[in-house]
Amino acid sequence: MTVLHALAAVLRKFLNLVLVLSLAVLGLSVLAQIVLREVFGYAYLPLDDIIPYSFSLSTFAGMALLFGEGGHISITIFSDIAPAAVRKAVIWFAGLVTVVFLAFLLWIGWEFTLDGGYQYSPLLNIRLCYVYVIVPLCAFSALVFMAEKRLGGASENQ
Repeated sequence: MTVLHALAAVLRKFLNLVLVLSLAVLGLSVLAQIVLREVFGYAYLPLDDIIPYSFSLSTFAGMALLFGEGGHISITIFSDIAPAAVRKAVIWFAGLVTVVFLAFLLWIGWEFTLDGGYQYSPLLNIRLCYVYVIVPLCAFSALVFMAEKRLGGASENQ
C-alpha cells in the first residue's frame, strides 16, 4: 500500500465518521427542536446553531467521499459528443478545471478557517474555525482521492 493509498484510507474513515455523526446530530437536533416547539412550546436556541453546522459538516464530508468513490456529478455532454481524438483532451481539461476549483476551495477554506479563529457562534460560543475547518479538509481529501484514482488506480478497500 502506497502512502497515497494509506492517506486516502485514513481520510475515508475519518470522513465517514464525520458524516455519520453529523447526520445523526442533525436528525436528532431537528427532531428535538420540533418536539420542544410543538409539544412544550419551548425553543432550545443552541439547536439553532447546531443544525446548520451539522448540515455543513455533512455536506462537505459527503462531497469529499463522493469524489473518493467517483460518484460526483459530472456533465459529460461535451465528452459524449466529441470525436474520439478530442474526447481524451476534454476529459483531461475537465479534470484540470476540477483540480483548480478544489485548490481554490482549499485556499479560500483555509482563509475562512483562520478568520474563524476570531469569530464565535452566537449561541454556542464556540470558535467558528472548528466549523470552517471542514472546508479545506474536504477539498484536500477530494484532491487526494483524485490523485489516488489518477496516479495509483483505485484502492483495494473501496
